[in-house]
Amino acid sequence: MHGRDVNGIVEIGSNQLAGSGDRMQVIPNGDALYVGTWFNAGLRVYDLADPTSPEEIAHWIPDCPPGQKAVQINDVYVADDLTIYATDRVTGGVYALEPEPWLAEKLDNGRRSP
Repeated sequence: MHGRDVNGIVEIGSNQLAGSGDRMQVIPNGDALYVGTWFNAGLRVYDLADPTSPEEIAHWIPDCPPGQKAVQINDVYVADDLTIYATDRVTGGVYALEPEPWLAEKLDNGRRSP
């Protein structure tokens, strides 16, 4: 971490993302679900109920906007009504996404986790 030896953090699980993206934004939705963006790898939803084995349960990648070489999904926000808003950092603008019923239930339940 920036050339320093930092102790006190131990990896307990991981899920390697296929595709590319050098930055991500991750937002918690309760204790069990996280929604994140990975530039051209789009928007991903992970179930972290078992932190030793994170599982991708949903994803979305839009068509590439005209004039861009790839999508650049950069920011994400999950509203109280479970609408997911994502932005393309170049020219794609903002997208409003509605989770399918099974995912909406997981997002809602995750938000209410103790």
